[in-house]
Formats: sequence, C-alpha cells, structure tokens
Amino acid sequence: MEILRLFLAEPETKGRKECSALTLDQEGVIGDKFYGRKADRSVLVTGPVAYHTANLEGISLDPGDLGENILLDLDTRQLDPGDRLVAGEVILEVSRRCPICEHLAIYDSRLPQLVKDTRGVYLRVLRGGKLVRGERMKLVKSA
Repeated sequence: MEILRLFLAEPETKGRKECSALTLDQEGVIGDKFYGRKADRSVLVTGPVAYHTANLEGISLDPGDLGENILLDLDTRQLDPGDRLVAGEVILEVSRRCPICEHLAIYDSRLPQLVKDTRGVYLRVLRGGKLVRGERMKLVKSA
C-alpha cells in the first residue's frame, strides 16, 4: 500500500500542514504539537474510505481534516491492534481504533458518527525513522 499524504499538526495552528516527509521516534512525529504526549496514540493513520463516506453524505473535506498524520491507501478497518505497518526502517504498531471524535463536528454535526468506524487507527512507533510521501508500506498482521 502507498503513503498518499503526510501531515503535521504544527504548534500554535489549527489543522494540519501537508509534508513530503515525516520523521518519527518513540515519542511520535517530531515537530508535531502532539509529540511526546501519549506514545500509544502518537500517530494517526486514515484511509480514503472515511473521506469517501463523508463525501457521499455531501460533507466536503480536504485531506488532513480528519486529523491524520498518514493518509494511507488502505481501508483501516482491515487493521487490528498488534498489526504492524513497515516502511524502510520505520515500524509502527496499531495500538487502538480511533474513538468517536466530537471535534469533527466543526465540519458537520453528522461527521463524528459517519466516520466512527472508518476514521482510522492510532499507532505507536516501535522503530523511528523517516516516512516519505509515495513510499510503500507493508502490513504485517499480528499472530
């Protein structure tokens, strides 16, 4: 699967800044305003399904609006806790599914419920390094 887009939540700003690359370590995405807060929720990956679901209901979103760091060409419903995503030297492990996020209601009051199952998953960084837009990731299912 391909990394479609990468985003950074910059300190002192709302929304996400699109990047061509991200650097990660065990504390999360370096330079992200959530860096070092909660290791098991340090990276958020989303797939196109959540955006498509919103679009079908007439809710227009830009990539990054769902709060993801990584937009991956994958239906995140295929991911389970313990699964790993690997790209180059980077190893990320699924820690949990995203809970309903009420702040998404700023786009439309229906959005939190619409994407509750498709928004994505949180990842912890097992081995850091650099991720680059367009890079391929490999899914390793947990045993």
